[in-house]
Amino acid sequence: MRAEWLLFESPFAKDEPGSVGIGYALRFGQSPYVGVGNIGNVNSDYSYDLVPLYLYEGDYLFARGTEAGIHLFQPSRFNLDFLFRYRFDRLQADSSEFLEGMEERYQTVDTGLGLSFKDDWGELKLTAVTDLLGRHKGQEVDLTYRYAFARGRWSITPALGLVYQSRNLTDYYYGVTAQEARADRPAYTPDSALFWRAGLNSSYQFLDNWNLFANFSYDVLDDTVKDSPLTERSNLFSAYLGASYALGNARDVATRTEDTKLWSWRVNVGYTVQDTFSQVLLGNFKQHREVDTYLAGITLGRLLKDGKRGDIWGRFSVNRRFENDFQKDFTEYAAYVMTMGSGYAPWTNRELFRFGFGIGI
Repeated sequence: MRAEWLLFESPFAKDEPGSVGIGYALRFGQSPYVGVGNIGNVNSDYSYDLVPLYLYEGDYLFARGTEAGIHLFQPSRFNLDFLFRYRFDRLQADSSEFLEGMEERYQTVDTGLGLSFKDDWGELKLTAVTDLLGRHKGQEVDLTYRYAFARGRWSITPALGLVYQSRNLTDYYYGVTAQEARADRPAYTPDSALFWRAGLNSSYQFLDNWNLFANFSYDVLDDTVKDSPLTERSNLFSAYLGASYALGNARDVATRTEDTKLWSWRVNVGYTVQDTFSQVLLGNFKQHREVDTYLAGITLGRLLKDGKRGDIWGRFSVNRRFENDFQKDFTEYAAYVMTMGSGYAPWTNRELFRFGFGIGI
């Protein structure tokens, strides 16, 4: 019943159209499952998740770390967005002895519509999403109210919301099938859930381009979830602590240019090399002697900011990994921001090469 991301809002979301940024957040939280104390990955020694934030606010596109989408309609106070949203819910059978024998329940991506209305009294937002990857195969509807208090570099936004989750969604994360049932873990099929949650977002603008933020949420679980033999809590607490950095002159509206409409595309073909990443940068591209794997795909990019010393691009890449029986072939998706610079011939303005560094998801 992880709903904290419904309340989480990066302070970057309040920036002007054309703003670009990157950041990271530490995600802390309680797990609802028996014998599992926190939301950390069972394969990690840490009790938290590290969440990269890929941040962009455009006239038509937006990306806010765990949420991205398209602005379909946005006059001054009314907004309609088509969005994609990452769902952090998961059940890892190895995370406690009680869960041994359970099938894994995976994280997924939800997609749907977000309708919001802003006025002096605050913001009211209605969001309806469904499972894009076909894992829980359910739907979720949430209604959230926020009101922001801003003073100087500080901003504090309390929020209150009501969330509905369909039976398929709750059954995926909290149901117990007949094959998974045992004496202390009877079969269970939950109903749809309706619950409320409260949250508080706070941010501080540190210097011109830095934002520090701390966001907290508190969820009260529905009875159908609390009655599951898999759960041992009636409420959940979670928090995001992090920072974001606005690239370029993100807040200097007067110096922005209108030349950020350039799109690019490229075809990617690659193979596994023998040497380390640092050696590849020096031009050592020798193919690996034992790991005979390849990839092929395409990358789409858009120029977000044309700077004096470098360009900032937003890019999305889809690649197919051909694993040659080392494991099953799979598809990877990458969204990232990249800063591109140029190398010139000595004492001339002739460009010899371009080099960039990217960060994303």
